[in-house]
Amino acid sequence: MVGLGIPELVVIVAVIALLLGYKKLPETARAIGRSTRILRAELRGLHHDDVATKAPAQRGRGPLGSGDSSASADRPD
Repeated sequence: MVGLGIPELVVIVAVIALLLGYKKLPETARAIGRSTRILRAELRGLHHDDVATKAPAQRGRGPLGSGDSSASADRPD
């Protein structure tokens, strides 16, 4: 880890509170929470889409070298 202890975290939070002010702090925390929720939902959706698109593609494939390809049937001997 980076080596951040309790005293360092307290200083970081105090600096953020001073920069943003006490009035904007709850609004900023809410915005960060919403953004995090949206990001998680999008990542879950991407993961779900990847699993859904990979599954049918893998089922339709046969083993390599099975000789059941349409490309070899089009080739004249």
